[in-house]
Amino acid sequence: MFEKMKMNKEKLLIMTTVMLGTIGIGIIIPVMPFYLKEMGSSDVMVTVFVSVFALCAFLSSPILGVLSDKFGRKPMLLVSEVSTFIGWVVFAFGGSLPVLLLGRIIDGVAAGNISIAQAYLADLAKDEKERASNMGLIGAAFGLGFVIGPALGSVLSTYSHQLPFIVVGALSLINTIGIALFVPESNKNKQKHLKTEINPLAPIYRAVTDRKLIARYSFWFIFGTVGSLYQAIFALFLIRAFGFTATITGIFFTAIGIMMVVNQGFVVRKFWLKKFSTDFLEKWPYFFGAISLVLIATQNLYLNILAMVFMVFTQSLIHITTSARFISLAGEHKKGEVLGVLSAIMSLSAVAGPIIGGIMFEKNISLPFLVGALLMLVVFIFIALIHKKEKKLKIAEEALAPETVV
Repeated sequence: MFEKMKMNKEKLLIMTTVMLGTIGIGIIIPVMPFYLKEMGSSDVMVTVFVSVFALCAFLSSPILGVLSDKFGRKPMLLVSEVSTFIGWVVFAFGGSLPVLLLGRIIDGVAAGNISIAQAYLADLAKDEKERASNMGLIGAAFGLGFVIGPALGSVLSTYSHQLPFIVVGALSLINTIGIALFVPESNKNKQKHLKTEINPLAPIYRAVTDRKLIARYSFWFIFGTVGSLYQAIFALFLIRAFGFTATITGIFFTAIGIMMVVNQGFVVRKFWLKKFSTDFLEKWPYFFGAISLVLIATQNLYLNILAMVFMVFTQSLIHITTSARFISLAGEHKKGEVLGVLSAIMSLSAVAGPIIGGIMFEKNISLPFLVGALLMLVVFIFIALIHKKEKKLKIAEEALAPETVV
């Protein structure tokens, strides 16, 4: 009983860490363009700030993951949070665009706290279903942060466009102190023999040459690209298709965030993981995700509302089951590296997806969703084929097992 209470306390601390970090991200979303405009930024430069951070995160996340396998989760969480704190202080008080850009680079070069937090909770799990459940807790904390953050950012920006970034820096400092004082180390199998790498592309190279995982890495990139492709233009779509105001759009996104929290925090553990196999949950969400995107493309409001309910569940399940499956396939000693690579791939997809989505949106506002649906359907088919192949290999291995023993 005591051990269970201890485990729950550790999970709560990590969820709080993730939530505080996500609140910080959510605070700046509605404010940063206005803040940069005050500094004389062009529209293009605003997108450069976003892309530079994503690029730095792409390069740093796998390295932080490898280092967390070698030295432990807690030290790397601290490195990530200190980098975030310094980055936001520079961004809040920089006073010029070059210095502000430096702030985003400092934050990005150690932007791996989410993947390390996932590895932390994976360390606590006993099997794949518990790992998936723990990934759901991370997702719930992430979603809750995105519900609170934008609302808080909007309120703070009424006083000053600089104030939200000062608050984000303060949250990062609180997070750092909390991790240092209260979060115990979870990695009991530190790989101290691993070479300390400074080449950020080394884990990426290992990922693309890993025959066992390369197909699933490809699917994850497609999923990330589809997500960033339609998310970047979804608010514009709501305005163009239904005449939504900024307020109604904000309410719509808040409702999506609440559904995400409920699904990942409760429904995943109480329903999905109890009723369905991990194979089912890895494959079928892509099919229903494709259906959801087709429904959005109809430009019918009621079908769009139904589609967003489907999409929240499918996206949550894909995030959770993919992370858990990768950890199972990669092995106990590479959890940090694999989750870091997944985070890097998601960052890379966030660079390409919005640009592609914007180009297609200008041609036809439904086109990004239809293309996204086609890609999701392709992934569904390929995962079904992989599952079929894996089952055949498992049957063959079981048939040979008695002969090997003899």
